[in-house]
Amino acid sequence: MSRISVTFANTFAQQASVQVPIESGTTVGDFLATQGGIPDNAQFRVNRQTVGANTVLNLNDIVSLVPTQIKGA
Repeated sequence: MSRISVTFANTFAQQASVQVPIESGTTVGDFLATQGGIPDNAQFRVNRQTVGANTVLNLNDIVSLVPTQIKGA
């Protein structure tokens, strides 16, 4: 398998976006499992679109993990 790179924007943990190398064919669920999983009060998106955990990531995709409710909102 070849390696590709995706951008991970973990706004849930207030972390800056980082480039993460992954194996081609990696699903969103598998990727997030390697990044600590999905907290109960968070949702994930790929390229600003809600997708399923079985969605295969592509080169230069942007994976974001965001809280479902923002404090003070």
